[in-house]
Amino acid sequence: MLTQPAGLMAAIEKTTPTATLAVNNSPVVYDGTAKAATVGITASSVPGAVANILTGGAADQTGAGTYAVTANFVPTDAANYNSLAAQAAGNFVIEKAAVTITSGITADDKVYDGTTSATISSNNAVLSGVLPADAAEVELSTNGYTATFFSAEVGSPIAVTVDGLSLTGAKAVDYALTAPAGLTAAIGKAAVTITSGITADGKVYDGTTGATISSNNVVLSGVLAADVGQVELATNGYVATFDSANAGSPIGVTVTGLSLTGAKAGEYVLTQPAGLTAVIEKAT
Repeated sequence: MLTQPAGLMAAIEKTTPTATLAVNNSPVVYDGTAKAATVGITASSVPGAVANILTGGAADQTGAGTYAVTANFVPTDAANYNSLAAQAAGNFVIEKAAVTITSGITADDKVYDGTTSATISSNNAVLSGVLPADAAEVELSTNGYTATFFSAEVGSPIAVTVDGLSLTGAKAVDYALTAPAGLTAAIGKAAVTITSGITADGKVYDGTTGATISSNNVVLSGVLAADVGQVELATNGYVATFDSANAGSPIGVTVTGLSLTGAKAGEYVLTQPAGLTAVIEKAT
């Protein structure tokens, strides 16, 4: 009869489980305090728990940013299953805190120039949303901004949008600036003068100061090149007056009521001609 062997021994190695981990408290908003990721188990081959959570390689983070998170998976039956070290659990995001400009930014008026370009002025800009502890380390920067009128035409008020304003300072990276809204400004009419083509007519003494003018190839100064052909002088309804009703030469003549006409005339204001003179001859 065979006697079975006795005293045999062998090892039973621990099994390595599988586990999927995920950050479950992201995103959060920057508030100046330290924040740490929390991690949950979304799937695993055996029961277990999470340990040694690292957020961006550290126990916690304070500044705004995106941080890779790792954690250990520790099986409940640690005697028979291996732990999983430094398992990727996704990202923990600390979002930038929102900052708005509550005062100190204004849009500037301008004279019509045919474009929608605008400028702004800043004076003691007040930022809302910056933590008191960061107040001295976050400032508004106007370098590189772009401002735009809603319309290039003369008018008031006209909405102005602004892009490119930013924040500067040691803590600026923790904040996101909202562009100012509700800005308005005026576009005023551009001045136009008559450089040539208008003359005062002489007359024979008639006891009145009434005068007349003549126009010939009138040249207007101040009209944009793009608007030439859409702005012309209108002499309908003008009034011309001698400075004196008596015969003499030269006698100053003032003119009022000249105007502009054309599709772009509304963008301009005409300066009435000055320096006109004419002769009042003696009556026979």
